[in-house]
Amino acid sequence: MDMDMSNMLSKDCYYSRLVWDATNFLPADFFQLDLDPWLRKNSSTPRRRFEASIFLATIWYLWKSKNKLIFEAQRIPPLIITQQASKLALETKLAFEAKATLTLKTPRWVSWTPPPQHFLKLNTDGSHDHSSGKTAVGGLIRDHCGRWHHGFAINVGITTSFLAELWGCRGGLKLAVSLGVQQLIVEMDSLLAIQLIQDRKVSTGVASVLLFDIFFLLYSFTSCSVHHTLREGNAAVDYMASIGPNLELCTTFSPTPQWVLV
Repeated sequence: MDMDMSNMLSKDCYYSRLVWDATNFLPADFFQLDLDPWLRKNSSTPRRRFEASIFLATIWYLWKSKNKLIFEAQRIPPLIITQQASKLALETKLAFEAKATLTLKTPRWVSWTPPPQHFLKLNTDGSHDHSSGKTAVGGLIRDHCGRWHHGFAINVGITTSFLAELWGCRGGLKLAVSLGVQQLIVEMDSLLAIQLIQDRKVSTGVASVLLFDIFFLLYSFTSCSVHHTLREGNAAVDYMASIGPNLELCTTFSPTPQWVLV
């Protein structure tokens, strides 16, 4: 590794230092070691494999950010690098924890499933344009017969796809609370967002504010649970999110809009 790159990735670069400071697991000697022991120690910690994964993922995204700066003159905010690295590390952890099987699974049709009677189901999704950074979210509340109860779309502005998922969940919960819903099932297609919500874990920066809002809103229901759904089972909400960039802030739809019926 050349000296310029080693300085860029480690503690010796101011920009990299901001990225590393945004993580919450750094050992006491993290900024005291020389480069070689620094790499070896933080990438091979048997008792802290998840932290090692975040460390390696952060290096990867720092490398990509330098290329972005050199070849496209774009500087990625440190918080976004930290969030991307955490998401990649968590998805890798979940993938390795899943039980491997050599048997071929029977193909199945993925579609939206109705909630139990007396429950409503909230599906949310985010739409993120990686080139422009423009982001919107959408959501749909339906009953056990699949009937449209309320829908919404929010123009979030420029943010990350992960934060878009949190904005969508928060927006849907706020709408459900305003409608007086008591029993609710929430479905999203972001494993990272669901893991943080279910474990009541707080991230950093803007994500922490959104998560605290979500935790608070969840206590407004007599019964509320958050579950994962495949993107294929979230098609209607994906369309709601796609119209968000053309709207001003938040728009709710009730009853069913005409453009859904045609």
